[in-house]
Amino acid sequence: MSKRINTLTLGAALLLGMGLLYGCSADETNGQFSAVKEAVDSAATQVTEDFVEATFATVAAEENIVKTPELLSEKTPGVNEIIIFDSVLYAATNDGIIAYSFREQSTGFIGNGKTFRSLAFHDGNLYAAGDRLYIVKNNILEPVAFEIEGQINALLSDSYRLLIGTDQALLAKNMIGIETLLEDIDVTCMTFDNNGLWVGTDGQGLFRWDGDRFLKRHLVRDTAIFDNVYAIDFNHDHLFVGAATGFFVYDGGRWEQWTTETGIPSNVVNSIDASDWMVYVGTDQGVFSYFDKNIYPVSKFETMPADVVRLMGNKVIAADENGGIFVKRGYTVRTLIEPIKKEKQEVFTQADGDI
Repeated sequence: MSKRINTLTLGAALLLGMGLLYGCSADETNGQFSAVKEAVDSAATQVTEDFVEATFATVAAEENIVKTPELLSEKTPGVNEIIIFDSVLYAATNDGIIAYSFREQSTGFIGNGKTFRSLAFHDGNLYAAGDRLYIVKNNILEPVAFEIEGQINALLSDSYRLLIGTDQALLAKNMIGIETLLEDIDVTCMTFDNNGLWVGTDGQGLFRWDGDRFLKRHLVRDTAIFDNVYAIDFNHDHLFVGAATGFFVYDGGRWEQWTTETGIPSNVVNSIDASDWMVYVGTDQGVFSYFDKNIYPVSKFETMPADVVRLMGNKVIAADENGGIFVKRGYTVRTLIEPIKKEKQEVFTQADGDI
């Protein structure tokens, strides 16, 4: 399975347009967004319950954007992001945006045939990104006026700015325009912690912005351990990182690492939702939860290759590698979107009301 890009972690504050705090980590200094100088981490210990100390253009309508499409067509399926707002689940996929109304239990598509990699609520609007940046209004895509080079992989709102991670740079959209924060990086995910921004990349490592500069983080025992980061989340003063090398928990001073040798189903972590006390993690070989330094397989999902995992109250939502989306409550699992289904369904009008 190809490595998916997870970007946005769901939480109530983000859905209200307030910046949530999530993370990555860094220990090489990047002077004014570019030059990187190696710093020092402290010594590392073993995995699991052992810990590793670490220092650490005018808006224009496109022709026929909204269609009544074939659901997950011949293109490669895959869900890259899920966000839930106002009784509707939006899923950014390789073949358009799925919009599922919990109230009406109906499914529609926006931007059929386009690849979308990230979604974010910012300043009262739903933004979608892939080949370019769009605002979704009344199930219609409106391209944002500003030109952005490269493929957009990650979006994150901090209330007054929309942070945009591309395969070339980290950018910020404000009321005036677009500014460049960090160049020559392939951004995969972003999040805030209590007082800083964390940025995961595909190949360049893990960075943190402390308000002054970007610092690149690594561990002394393995300086390449955070080279490829696919998922990040932050809650309850802990940072959770998903990489190609396992699942990591950082308490601000020490790192805890989990791998297949210590109980997780795969070292390739695709998605993390830490919006509650129980943290849910999706890997390419199954879903597990983490709480109080313990790992628990998620029944019904324990062997499902999961591209995205999200919480919705007492429900767990998971998207598999074939584009299927499922919701689990207790021991009951319901299919929201069938994997690689090719029947046509109408684009719906978003309903009012709560989930």
